[in-house]
Amino acid sequence: MGSLCTRLAGAAGFTLASYVFVALAGAALWLLHDSLRYVVKAPQARLSALALVAFLPVSVVTTVVYAADALALFPFVLAGWSLLRCLSDPAPRARISAALLCGLALCLGNVAKATFMTLPLGVAVILLLQVRRRALEPGAAARVALVVVAIPLAFGLWLSSQARAAEASSPARHSFDWKGTGEMTLSSLLIPKPGDLRILGAPTYFPTPDPNSGKRTLVTTDNALSYPALMQLGIFTDVMNLAGNNVVNRTSRPGRQAMASRFCAAWGLAIAVPALVALAGLAAATVTGAFTPARLPGMGVVVWLVLGATWYLPLVAILPFVHHAYEWGYWLPRLVLPAVWAFLIVAVGAVEARAEGPSKRRVLLALTVTVSIQCAA
Repeated sequence: MGSLCTRLAGAAGFTLASYVFVALAGAALWLLHDSLRYVVKAPQARLSALALVAFLPVSVVTTVVYAADALALFPFVLAGWSLLRCLSDPAPRARISAALLCGLALCLGNVAKATFMTLPLGVAVILLLQVRRRALEPGAAARVALVVVAIPLAFGLWLSSQARAAEASSPARHSFDWKGTGEMTLSSLLIPKPGDLRILGAPTYFPTPDPNSGKRTLVTTDNALSYPALMQLGIFTDVMNLAGNNVVNRTSRPGRQAMASRFCAAWGLAIAVPALVALAGLAAATVTGAFTPARLPGMGVVVWLVLGATWYLPLVAILPFVHHAYEWGYWLPRLVLPAVWAFLIVAVGAVEARAEGPSKRRVLLALTVTVSIQCAA
């Protein structure tokens, strides 16, 4: 994308690439909104879910920053959207057409991010769950699997081998220690720390205008903060201060921006905590539903939950084993943003589903107000 835009626009190539990223993210949001009807019933709640994912600082940052993460959103959402259409359409021809689109999205995604190589495994799980609940015949599932599992997986493995061959003579940049690096421990990955409350001060990533100065900040110091706290900070604030007063000095924020960052770091807890509780319940229901299909959540929830988990878990599981996990920003949530989008929309759906009777209107109002304040801040 960078090469193409530079050839077309010369010195303005990177600016043009950012416009392309914004356009693709807009298309992804449109598809996400269309697929929300499989997850969230009330239009008010669907609009809240869409606004939440669209106006998160990490969504805005990922969309305009020149990185492969910006190109991952559209094929990820396209794959989920087309898979939902494939599973919900009873017509065989329409089902195969949607499956072909899903397979194409998964193949193209590999060109942007190697993480797409794991998604066909998640799609296979989704198909098996649909067979278990008797919503899909085994023969139909096998035909769909050929298009959305076997072909994308083979393409991803082939592309990975080509990439490794092309980089064989280049020095390795990313190194792993499968005994554990100690730079991010398993306890830091999983368990919040008392010192995590320091994120309420909205600390920034860069210590000085020179990112290579060797100095560390709170968020880049090994095991100073837990991964859950870093995620909270990175999702709800512009932790790298990319919207600062200029692109060189990203260590300070104007007064109003600093105040808004501190507010969002705290207000985000009103979104993150209920979302985590809802996700835990949905994950448990999905696991038990594999053995007792009657307990499975709805198809839309299963699709986005499994796709999100298939993207999220491999990237997060390696953090204690990769060198410079804190310092080089492997924890930054833009790497797992597709999963964050998926998790948030299923969490909104779970919150809506829990509300019954007279309390439903109050729950929807609380949801709208909470999201509106977050978007405004």
